[in-house]
Amino acid sequence: MAEKSIADHLNELLEMVKAKETQRDTIQAEIDAFHVAIRKITGKPAKANKPARATRSKGKARGKRAKGDSGSLAEYLDKVMTSEPIGIKDLVPKLKAAGWKTGAKNPGVIVGQALATGVKDGKYAKQGRGEYRKA
Repeated sequence: MAEKSIADHLNELLEMVKAKETQRDTIQAEIDAFHVAIRKITGKPAKANKPARATRSKGKARGKRAKGDSGSLAEYLDKVMTSEPIGIKDLVPKLKAAGWKTGAKNPGVIVGQALATGVKDGKYAKQGRGEYRKA
């Protein structure tokens, strides 16, 4: 028995691909007919099939400041921080009282990140777990 040539294998694969494409087209026609029937029942106009696209979460748009924000968190930290150590939980209300606005669910996390950056830059010193002061 002679082995099949590469060309024969490729032809078989091509035929299989064509058969699958035909099956796909048949199934898509059935799906389209199903959608048309649903649209007739519900009274909504038929929509063209569109490929699925990635959607964003319905949360706050990235990169946007809270409404009415007149400055960055770093500016508010400079106003509020003193040489006395203060905890992040105590710092957040002071920042808000100074006019800082945020849409964050947990603003303490954002403040902690900003303070960690300030420590790296030499603006603030870490006194203990969650406590910072002006450097």
